[in-house]
Amino acid sequence: MHEIIIEFIREYGFFALIVISFFSASILPFTTEGAITASLFSGISPQSVVIACSIGNIAACGTNYFIGTFFYDPDKPHKKSMRKAQKLIQKYGGWSLLLSWTPILGDPLTFLSGVFRINFLKFSAIVYPLRILRYIVLVYITAKFVK
Repeated sequence: MHEIIIEFIREYGFFALIVISFFSASILPFTTEGAITASLFSGISPQSVVIACSIGNIAACGTNYFIGTFFYDPDKPHKKSMRKAQKLIQKYGGWSLLLSWTPILGDPLTFLSGVFRINFLKFSAIVYPLRILRYIVLVYITAKFVK
């Protein structure tokens, strides 16, 4: 699978990073860390990596929110990670989104924000900058090892 992702990045570069980061912020089991490393080794600039990953990830967070808002039945049973995120949102409301950048809780939180109808402007103001900051830090750290 890693070879396919590396080849996808080599072939499509910036666009591939947008797609990979979009899917990594969904419930699908993707991760962007390997894609970031492969991109930097492929010669894509760190700034381009941050921009592409941020675009894809933010688009996916918004998609998660709207899927939760329009297509989710809150009476359905949840996976363990979803139950944890649900408890956080019920206890702390929109401020639980301060954890939205984390790898395990973050994506379910963006989804449950829609389910529980957290204000979209508040959602955007908290989630999007944190996701961008996460990629800045990840790319900066990864670029140190790629040199």
